[in-house]
Amino acid sequence: WMAENLRTMTPNAMVYRSALSPDTVANLATYGRLYTWFDAAGGTNNPEPIVGYVRGVCPNGWHLPTAKEINVLMTNSSDALRSESYWAIPAEGANSTGFNALPAGYYNAAAQRFEGLHSTTLFHGDTPSSLFSLEYYCCKILPDQQTLQNGYSVRCVKDCE
Repeated sequence: WMAENLRTMTPNAMVYRSALSPDTVANLATYGRLYTWFDAAGGTNNPEPIVGYVRGVCPNGWHLPTAKEINVLMTNSSDALRSESYWAIPAEGANSTGFNALPAGYYNAAAQRFEGLHSTTLFHGDTPSSLFSLEYYCCKILPDQQTLQNGYSVRCVKDCE
């Protein structure tokens, strides 16, 4: 797994911005970009797997996480996956896995606003129904709860040979 959120520019990529956190340059440097499903999947709503993986917005040699990879990751506790800083409620001994999840928030398309900075982060998987989230108190897989226009973070997984 990448240890940082993706920052690749795409046509609809977003950077968290709100009245309380208006500095998009700092937010991009810290939290990376947020992507709609269309952008995460590489500009198509029906991505074709390449050697079993959906690359989407990920660089060559990397891919969007599969449901199996997400399930393995989520066997870890929220504390083991979360970064040691930026969370509204920090945890002792956080980030023992090196995943370094940051509370990047998300873009709520229905409300047309950014939400959840410092308390939650959501990540795209390789299908619209493989969404997972981390909050300061838990982590969970959210099948079939994704709104395709919402903006979520992306973490890529290195391709296996």
